[in-house]
Amino acid sequence: MLDAYLFSNLSQVRILIEEWIQDYNYHRLHKTLANLMPFQFKQRAVNSGKKHQKIARRKTSLKFSTIHSLSSIN
Repeated sequence: MLDAYLFSNLSQVRILIEEWIQDYNYHRLHKTLANLMPFQFKQRAVNSGKKHQKIARRKTSLKFSTIHSLSSIN
């Protein structure tokens, strides 16, 4: 891509690269990411992780409360 342009300074290169990165990450769908944009895929992964953490906390608190109630029986 960069070989199609003539640049007069490094700032022009940096600007073009930043524009390309923004387009690639925020406007293009990616087949390997279930046809999502990378930022969407990341958001789903983060949200999914939070959901799994909540479930794990519930299971842990349930186990603790069960163990605690069994120990109070003796």
